Amino acid sequence: MSYRLENLRILVVDDNAHIRQLLRAILNAIGIRAIEVAEDGIQGFDSFCRFDYDLVFTDCEMEPITGIDL
Repeated sequence: MSYRLENLRILVVDDNAHIRQLLRAILNAIGIRAIEVAEDGIQGFDSFCRFDYDLVFTDCEMEPITGIDL
């Protein structure tokens, strides 16, 4: 069985630039190309409202909006 990972659209929301880069590299390595990143919960919420994502990775402890609140 194979999955068409290249068709997934992913949102990564984290206030740590290294984590955003790491997640993007891992996702690219498994074949995912449509990856959007946001630096905080506000920017992530804005992206989430404008686009349809298949999966969202978020940090639970961000300011001013946590990943849980997002």
